[in-house]
Amino acid sequence: TCIAKDRAFAKMFGTKAAAPIPPMSYAIWLGRDILSMGVFFTLPPIAGKKIAEVTGNERSGYYMAQFFCPLVFQTFLTPIHLLGYDVYNNPNNTIAQRVQFLKKDYWKNIGMRCVRQAPPWSIGTIGNVELRKYFTGKFTGSA
Repeated sequence: TCIAKDRAFAKMFGTKAAAPIPPMSYAIWLGRDILSMGVFFTLPPIAGKKIAEVTGNERSGYYMAQFFCPLVFQTFLTPIHLLGYDVYNNPNNTIAQRVQFLKKDYWKNIGMRCVRQAPPWSIGTIGNVELRKYFTGKFTGSA
């Protein structure tokens, strides 16, 4: 997820000839990125502690939260993502038209975003944490 990539994709795959990106699209994508980083990095440790109260294991609680938070939150992050593209492609759409656009293929879009988001933000983040712990232990002698 990156605003520069969103800009390039809007121009490459848009439904109209390449045009300047409206500031509203940038604002929407920035909002999506801020929410995403909160969900991907801040929420899992907090939710993981609550899950650990049920599982009895803090590590498994964190793993469950880190794996599922980025995916579950695609239910509202994906529409935000697509809204930025709709503002670019259809600048004169009404709110009703935007809602209709977001409803179209809603679950397919979320499914694809989950497939795209799972490797870096669910699996990759868990792997990064584990590698960091391992190497920190190796270099500090606490392993």
